[in-house]
Amino acid sequence: MTRPTTKTGARIGVAALFVTLFGILAMSVWYATRAWIWVDGPPLPTQGYVAMISGVVFSVALGCGLMVLIFYSSRHGYDDRANRDQHLADEDDRGLYRGTSESLIKRVANFAPSPSEGSSTDGRAQGNGLSANRVDP
Repeated sequence: MTRPTTKTGARIGVAALFVTLFGILAMSVWYATRAWIWVDGPPLPTQGYVAMISGVVFSVALGCGLMVLIFYSSRHGYDDRANRDQHLADEDDRGLYRGTSESLIKRVANFAPSPSEGSSTDGRAQGNGLSANRVDP
């Protein structure tokens, strides 16, 4: 039986999570700094630093912008409308949906033995539709 979570226990868990994550971040920054300094080679010109910083800023801005669009479309129902239209368009003439979880459920249901087929006298199921000779149209 688990104990109910208290506010103090939850705060300790959150603090432990942050300490762990910031520790990992600090170690990775330390490692990257040491690797940057340790590698010998010609010094990076000012244009190289500007290009590197611009690339990082652009990549982070692009990632943040895409995440904002994902949350916006999800919160305003655009995803629900797109999924509903896709389900209607993907139904084929056998009543199966391509590429959805309903497709898997419907296809598995089609392989289940019918009540009239039952089982044989030795307990093995008959007619489950999973034979190697079956070819779907």
